[in-house]
Amino acid sequence: MNSGLVNALNSVGQNLFGSAVFRAATPAFPTDPIRVFFANNSRIPLAFNVFAPPDPITPSDPCRSYFQVSVDPVAGVVVKYDPAAVPAGFSTDMQPVSLAAEQPNTAQCPASVD
Repeated sequence: MNSGLVNALNSVGQNLFGSAVFRAATPAFPTDPIRVFFANNSRIPLAFNVFAPPDPITPSDPCRSYFQVSVDPVAGVVVKYDPAAVPAGFSTDMQPVSLAAEQPNTAQCPASVD
């Protein structure tokens, strides 16, 4: 994992959205995901899209966004997905689940220290 790139993402995100509401964290282990923390009271809205690359068997098949989280201080948080664009083998099963283990870690909401 290139921690310099994660630090750059953190710096750019804090400059765009505000240091109190944005933080990108380097994973503890190489197999862990990069964590991005983003508060819903950012000074500008954000839309995060996940897309599928073209199918190698059908290269003319276009890239398609199949999942989107948008965060807007006025509209709130909206999660959308397009079942027709979900890549084969991916689940579209969206279930309510506790995210209590995902402690926010920004200047506005510092991570708790146990």
